[in-house]
Amino acid sequence: MLPIVSAIIPVYNVENYLSCCIESAINQTYPHLEIILINDGSTDASPEICKQYARRHKNVTVINQDNHGPSEARNAGIRISSGKYIYFLDSDDFLREDAIEMLVKVAEQYNTEIVLFDAVVVDEHGEILNDEKLDKWYERKRSNYGVLAGIEALRQTIENNDFRASVVLQLFKKDLLLRKKLTFHPGIIHEDELFSFCALAYAERAIHIPESLYFRRWRANSIMSSDFTHINVKGYCRVIKELVSFCDALPDNLHYKEFADRIFLNMIIAVNKFASLEIRQQKLVQLELAEAYKAVEKSRIIAKYNLVHANFSQMYQNAKRVVFYGAGRKCRTVIDILQKANHRLPDVIWDKSASDISSVMGIEISSPDFESLRYHNDWILVVCIVDPTVCDEIVALAEAYGFDNVYNWRELYSVII
Repeated sequence: MLPIVSAIIPVYNVENYLSCCIESAINQTYPHLEIILINDGSTDASPEICKQYARRHKNVTVINQDNHGPSEARNAGIRISSGKYIYFLDSDDFLREDAIEMLVKVAEQYNTEIVLFDAVVVDEHGEILNDEKLDKWYERKRSNYGVLAGIEALRQTIENNDFRASVVLQLFKKDLLLRKKLTFHPGIIHEDELFSFCALAYAERAIHIPESLYFRRWRANSIMSSDFTHINVKGYCRVIKELVSFCDALPDNLHYKEFADRIFLNMIIAVNKFASLEIRQQKLVQLELAEAYKAVEKSRIIAKYNLVHANFSQMYQNAKRVVFYGAGRKCRTVIDILQKANHRLPDVIWDKSASDISSVMGIEISSPDFESLRYHNDWILVVCIVDPTVCDEIVALAEAYGFDNVYNWRELYSVII
């Protein structure tokens, strides 16, 4: 018999979209699916809609609770679930009809604890938006990971800017959640950032499939589309403190630079969003932000990579020649930031299109000359290209010439910040 999958759906005031969501679960091609609806204190018609589906479908269960937020709703669903696998579905979104069947097939075939996949963004009516800015949050551009230890999958997805925290883009083996006592942190938003990070780090085997199986509905006044408030900053501060605690507890050989970078990124977001708040709201989270900053300041993993960043910064400033590879938009962005921060600019930019353009922001462009790297270990090469596959190819090419001082623009970006 095929394993049972428990689809857990927190429900809160989504009467206009709930039927579409539940129907997408009921109509899955996978036969062994239990659907757990957690009514989280809804005040609209959502409870009645849930009740009607439970009456008509024996695989639908409804749990009613006071409003505690999506974290505690999901935790409640985990507690009563009977499936071998757990899937979290948001109540205003919907699934491709073969999604669960495909995910279980992959999980069983490769014996993985987490299967990662992608989504497309739709409008309030379910029509695909094709919005590049939104799409990037729900798809992983680099999909050739194969089966990896979870912690390596986590490292690589962060390194390649492919980490997507949203739990709706993952199928979890329930045993992983129980064995590691993984639950959602109650009372905060952005809780996926913490849960997904820890789950991947714990997983023995994980895989990504480049399939868009989920439809993320982008609607006004949802958590994802609403303006930031002090509640968002508070959520990020809690995530930062928990991430620091989690990463510091890892063995030293797993204190990856990418994990420190993820903590830094959350801190940057929290500080930037705090700065955009009105003074009245800032006062509500000043203490939380200060505590998050102290946690970062005292962190073992951060201290280790502060030293790495300091060494790189010194090397960058003292290099005999700084070469950027790539003269596109990312190169221009990095140079602009360097200028504003009064940091050293590149001496030259290498680009395959050197014959078409002679300079970028006043800096000379020339054709790539990897042969010259053989003789100049006091040079630094910074790859300013977004595509991680191309970045890897350039790094490999430089290394083939015996040159080690190759860095990604993200490393320089973190030093500047």
